[in-house]
Amino acid sequence: MEFPKSLRVKRLKALSKKVRKLNEKGLVCTLDHLGEFVCSREEAIEATEYNIRTLEAIRRAGVRSNLCVKLTQLGLDIDFNFLFK
Repeated sequence: MEFPKSLRVKRLKALSKKVRKLNEKGLVCTLDHLGEFVCSREEAIEATEYNIRTLEAIRRAGVRSNLCVKLTQLGLDIDFNFLFK
């Protein structure tokens, strides 16, 4: 089940605030978008777009954070060449 776009944006803003608080304590964070096994190209595209939005949110917020990216979530198991499009 995918969250509505408005909820995903709120979620990213909330994550940025939490990461900032942890950064203030000297910690660097790693975010992980669960759900690495996708069954269709559409799901892989959606996961890719969400990861891009997450990286953009990290940049905009200016927080020290990484994003854990799973190649299977981006379509590796569906089609190896699709992964690189």
